[in-house]
Amino acid sequence: MSAQATIANGAWWLSCLPAWWSFRRALAQPHLAQRSILHRLIRRSAETQFGRHHAFAGICDYRDFASRVPIRDYAELEPWIDRIRRGENKVLAPDRVIRLATTSGTTNAQKLIPYTTGLQAEFNRAIGPWMVDLFNSDPRLITGSAYWSISPVMKSDTSEESAVPIGFEQDSEYLGGIRRRLVDWVMAVPPGVRHATDIEEFRRSTLAHLQRHRDLRLISIWHPSFLTLLLAGQSHAPRDLWPRLRLISCWADGQAALAARELSQRFTGVRIQPKGLIATEAIISIPFRRKHPLAITSHFLEFVDESGKVYLAHELVEGREYELVVTTGGGLWRYKLNDVIQVNGAIDKTPSIRFVGKAGNISDLFGEKLSDAFVARVIERLRIEQHLSGAFAMLAPEQNAYILYVQGNAGQSIGHHLDQMLRENLNYAYCRDLGQLAAPRLFKINKDPNAAIMKRLTAQGHRLGDIKPVALSRLDCWHEYFEGTFLT
Repeated sequence: MSAQATIANGAWWLSCLPAWWSFRRALAQPHLAQRSILHRLIRRSAETQFGRHHAFAGICDYRDFASRVPIRDYAELEPWIDRIRRGENKVLAPDRVIRLATTSGTTNAQKLIPYTTGLQAEFNRAIGPWMVDLFNSDPRLITGSAYWSISPVMKSDTSEESAVPIGFEQDSEYLGGIRRRLVDWVMAVPPGVRHATDIEEFRRSTLAHLQRHRDLRLISIWHPSFLTLLLAGQSHAPRDLWPRLRLISCWADGQAALAARELSQRFTGVRIQPKGLIATEAIISIPFRRKHPLAITSHFLEFVDESGKVYLAHELVEGREYELVVTTGGGLWRYKLNDVIQVNGAIDKTPSIRFVGKAGNISDLFGEKLSDAFVARVIERLRIEQHLSGAFAMLAPEQNAYILYVQGNAGQSIGHHLDQMLRENLNYAYCRDLGQLAAPRLFKINKDPNAAIMKRLTAQGHRLGDIKPVALSRLDCWHEYFEGTFLT
């Protein structure tokens, strides 16, 4: 037992209790919690540049808000963020912008997200209930060190000067104040590791630090393959390295599901906890009571169905899919996250969700408009109906066709079935019938593809935490990065 880790974890647990109590009460009345957040944000931001432009002072209810503030993507919000970057105050939110957090967009472009004390408080109102629920469900987690995935420093796409600092020196800065210091005290890997000169050095240094902490209780990473790659070439079983490890938190939805299962098989006796939907911009859901309820005490959330109709949190229907829109204390107003979720249950009256895919990830060579969410469903059907195996499958364009990259067993007929399923998208079928698109091809990968993906994307400036599993990549020439052969 580590005395320092136990004291720090215990103090963190105590500091999170108020947020946990508030969240528990709100689960039974999500509409009241969400209405309170919206009213508070509008009231506090009435005298900002954005608030005056949209006449916030005259907004009485959600209908007024929705009629005056359109749903926006990052490109439409960027001119406002540029004002912040130039040093203007009270542009999108009343609080001073501490930093502009960086995240990757659906293209290679870097997005800058205003980070304020208001947004920091919203993050803590989501993280608090998660951590209390975690420690309450397994008190032994409190008695040891933890590894919270650190993002290595990558070359910034941003060349212009900024009056506001860009990026964070270390990931725990998102928490702020005493919570940041408490997390740093239990970290098994020091934040300085993120300054490694390349991704391989980053991995080696991370593993070296982790191997010194046999008291490790918790590992929190993004994609489950990160841990698999970290242990590549290790002769020791995970249980021998970390005999007291209790839990691994990681993505386990969408294309990460099979990789999470493989991780579970390797780490026998260790609980795998699927992460909530967490982005640089906002925390949408958290693990809580073995489900993933919406973080209804943090940000104001809206949901758009395939017809374009907008719903509030308490109006969602189990089994249906929605695209996410979020309003935050950092000044993102009706901001499209481009994430598609599915409602898979509820706690009290608050919906529980799972991540399906990226709405903004659309490949459109000739007008076929294939989306990540649609391709994810096609790949899942191939697994079920055509016995496609392996932890990895990804579709990507190549000149005038699409290639399905797979790791595992795949029969020669997979290509035909893939084509038929993709044809359910009428635009794709039309392009195929016109001869604009050739039949899809199959590429079998011989080695773990995740190392190649991370190497390619981090070289382009993507942070590790931003590299989310996708069913559809818009990048071509993946066969030049993966080791394997074409089957069709």
